[in-house]
Amino acid sequence: MFRTLEKSIPNTDDSDLSGDDFSLFGRKDSGNLIRPDSSGSGALSQGLQVRFVRRVKGVEVPIEGLVFRAQTAPDGASKSFRSDQDGVIRDPDCEKPSISVAVTLETPRFLVSPGSAPYELFLSLKCGVAQTMIFDEDSEAGQVIAVWQTLVRAEKKLSQSVGVGFWKRQIEMVLSGKGDYYSGDVVNLTQGHHWDVVAHELGHAIYDQAGIGAFGGGQHYIDQCYTGALAFSEGWASFFSAWMNLGLADPDAQFEYMVKRRAPIRFENIPSDVCRKSTN
Repeated sequence: MFRTLEKSIPNTDDSDLSGDDFSLFGRKDSGNLIRPDSSGSGALSQGLQVRFVRRVKGVEVPIEGLVFRAQTAPDGASKSFRSDQDGVIRDPDCEKPSISVAVTLETPRFLVSPGSAPYELFLSLKCGVAQTMIFDEDSEAGQVIAVWQTLVRAEKKLSQSVGVGFWKRQIEMVLSGKGDYYSGDVVNLTQGHHWDVVAHELGHAIYDQAGIGAFGGGQHYIDQCYTGALAFSEGWASFFSAWMNLGLADPDAQFEYMVKRRAPIRFENIPSDVCRKSTN
């Protein structure tokens, strides 16, 4: 295993990943508060049931790991809830007609923020109703949730494979539209729904947390030759993004958003103008 020799703050200037057009993430003046884009409801004989999903190209993707406390009985103590792998929370004992809760997008290992306090998701829940909270793929709230989903999936996959004992410091994911780069336990992002870019930048943070190797640093372009350290750190971050999101059985595995001017980037067909071997 390689180890970083210097303790200088790593800075990965990945401005080539999403291109220079950051206008898609048009931040409203809403601070750190977000709400679902829409909701649905159905009959429920009793209790509380809420399903959280993000719609991606017409497919509803469950939102796991949303944690909050709520008092669901008129005179009862508050309970802790966490959305499961299907994006669902349930409470068979819920009796209150309406419940307002706030979900802070933060855990001891990570948080999502606009650059200040963590994002908070505000919800109005009802007993006796099966609710669905829906986030659109590229809305402001949907992009925040997309980053959250990447973080939860990364923690889960790492826990199941190599463990997360190395993950000692909290990683902050800042969704501000000011660039895609990693520096000192902070990941800056332009687009939350750019799954391959988000996982690449998170890969830099994991690479740093685990002490895997050195950072080359500085601005760089995927189709130019790198130094050895830069090629290794960038290559590992892209590997992490692929490991997070793609399957080995995919006959045409590719990144969708990474480096817009050359997207989609396919794994098995490297263009002739791209450097080869250890400088790639």
